[in-house]
Amino acid sequence: MTLQYVDIDSGIEVVSAPFSDEVKSQIEHIVVEILYGHIGYDHRLSRGDFRTKISQRWYDSQGSFLVLSDRKMRQLVEDLRCQDGPGCRICSTSGNGGGYFMAESYQELLRNITDDLKKANSIYERCDIQRKNSAAFFAINDFDSLRQAQLFGSDD
Repeated sequence: MTLQYVDIDSGIEVVSAPFSDEVKSQIEHIVVEILYGHIGYDHRLSRGDFRTKISQRWYDSQGSFLVLSDRKMRQLVEDLRCQDGPGCRICSTSGNGGGYFMAESYQELLRNITDDLKKANSIYERCDIQRKNSAAFFAINDFDSLRQAQLFGSDD
């Protein structure tokens, strides 16, 4: 991951540098801090507002602007969700009115995880159908070999 920011002392120069572990940790701390103000589904924070708040907090603490892409922000959230700290409580919803929030209860977290698993299963089912249809389109009849090749990186 790279960090891009505008250093106030340098004018409008955009600086791009890899995230050091320290910088990533600082941003993760900011993410968790912000989401502690958004506990429960009814208090979710839109992605755009979330990114803005992260940048504002970074500016307040570092004196420079943080330009955090949507993808980088989502990756930070994913990394936090996999940690054993407070980040494992982070939930999100998609679509109109979606956003990020901290689960208010274990049940709320499980509902969010169940929704994520349904989405993952739906993607898997679509990929499986697409693979079968494309195999037919390309006149490949050995679905098991194709699947094995895809899973294990064989070009057979």
